[in-house]
Amino acid sequence: MPRDVARAGLYRGSINLWVEDALTREYLSTLWNDPSVFFLVGGGNEGVRAIVKDADEAGFANVFGLTDRDFRPTNKPGWNDPNRTFRTFVLPVHEIENYLLDSRFPPLELIQQPWPLGNGYPDDHRGGRQSALLVGGLSRSCG
Repeated sequence: MPRDVARAGLYRGSINLWVEDALTREYLSTLWNDPSVFFLVGGGNEGVRAIVKDADEAGFANVFGLTDRDFRPTNKPGWNDPNRTFRTFVLPVHEIENYLLDSRFPPLELIQQPWPLGNGYPDDHRGGRQSALLVGGLSRSCG
């Protein structure tokens, strides 16, 4: 059956990240402020996982997903593992909205390790170096 969307045209970012909804896209794009990440909305964790699986099977190495934990375990301990086999990152919180209720901003679960200097990642307003555990893991997967 022919596809409704030409995947090669869809995945135009250095990193293409499927998220569940527009709120997640807006929150992470504001938090990370990284133009190399192209966000796409997949409409729920099952949709995101299916889309990412399809992209993986089609050979798109720069396509990932980020989903709420809901009632599943997180896979956060493996986010930076260069030998990981998953492409969908499961948050360590039930819903991403939990971070909006957290007094810490940015949340330490998503912001943890500094970007390597000189790798094309932009500086930010928090003191000169953008930092993100998840996007750092994504960029190593694509490089």
